[in-house]
Order: sequence, then structure tokens, then C-alpha cells
Amino acid sequence: MPYLKKNCEYTGKENNEKQLQSCSAFNKQLSVTAYNKSVEMAIALKRKEEIYITDENGVLIESDLMRVEFKLKTAEVCKKWFDGLNTFGDLKEEMIDKAFEKLVNYYLLFPLVKWETENARYLKRTVRSFIKSSGRGYGWKTKLLTDFRNDELKEREVKLLALDDLNKIILHFKDKSGHRKRLQVSEDFSGLARADIFLQRDREKLNEIVNNLKCFVSEESLTNSMRSNGSDKN
Repeated sequence: MPYLKKNCEYTGKENNEKQLQSCSAFNKQLSVTAYNKSVEMAIALKRKEEIYITDENGVLIESDLMRVEFKLKTAEVCKKWFDGLNTFGDLKEEMIDKAFEKLVNYYLLFPLVKWETENARYLKRTVRSFIKSSGRGYGWKTKLLTDFRNDELKEREVKLLALDDLNKIILHFKDKSGHRKRLQVSEDFSGLARADIFLQRDREKLNEIVNNLKCFVSEESLTNSMRSNGSDKN
């Protein structure tokens, strides 16, 4: 996550934080945390049974509910993100909604769009190199996946989110017989373990999170955020 450092340290409530599946990042101005709100409520209420949450119309929401929180550290930072805010007495619900929208754009959605573009280029460049240097057969697939795993562990950075992402890139290339699909990596490929990291539905999970966040964000505001790149707020 650009502009932010990942918070790898647990507080004295380490067990609770692990149980909440929380992930935090921060800089000098703010911190952002995502966690399992359903579990947090169950812990707070000291309940072991599953908690079901309904919306304002009484419609059941999934019990496994993720929450994203931004915590602004100073009054000056609040003024940067809350338009028209001079004192906390001025704070209104619509101001909070607008600030959340801008924060989500700047720290989450815009960096993701940028990462997707850069990652596709990286995958295409890497796949081209492996195919070009390969001999007969498809042993390069195993070597490619191994390299992705090793690089992710070494650099602590996602290289391949899901197998489908790789196969979309592979379709740009042909094997020596002129076929494209033969180069693709199937889920039953021998170079993949049954519980392989590339078979954990991470792309599907990410898309679900992004689609939910976009419920709070207009396309116009995301476009404006991408154009400005938020350079005045970092």
C-alpha cells in the first residue's frame, strides 16, 4: 500500500488482533485498519455463537463482515480531508461520507488501479522471458510458478494474485506450433499443489472487497483522484 507502512506489530491484545484477522498500515497522518467486525462484536459481547447483522431495513447481512477504518491523527489532518471543517461542532454525516470516499480513493482504489497496470506489464515481461528461453515441452511453467513463489516470499509483495491473471497474459503468446491455449496453466497442472497459494481465490476475494468499497465511491470521484494522484495530501 503506497504512502503507508504496514503495521506488523501486535499490541497487548495480540490474540484478539489475530482472531480479528486485522491488517493495519499507517503514516504520520493516519492509519487504516481492516478487520472482521462480526468477530470483534462477538468478542466485545463475550458471545460464542455466531452474530447475524441486519441493515436498516431488517435485511440479513452476511455474518462474516469486514470493516475498514481510517483514523486521522491530528486536527490539521482532519481539515485536509473534511471540507469545511473548522471545529468538531461543524462535523456532519455527509462530511464523514465524503471524507471516507476521498480516503478510499486515495489510499486504496487508485493505488490498486496503478498496481494492476504495473503487475500486468510485469507478468507479460516475465512470461515472455520464460517462453523465449524454454526448450521443448512445458517445464518452464513449473520454473515460472516457483520463481513467483520465491519472489513473493523474498520481497513480501504479491507477484501473481491468481492463476487466471497469468493465463490471460499467456494468451498473448504462441507455442512453437502456433497454439496459445496449450501454454496456459490449468488448475490440475502437476506444478501446483492442492492448496497452492495461486488457487486460494484471491482475485475473487479482492474483487468482492473492491466492489463493496465502490458502493461508497462515485466513478467521477475515482477518476478525479486518479488524475490528480492526490499529490497535495501525501
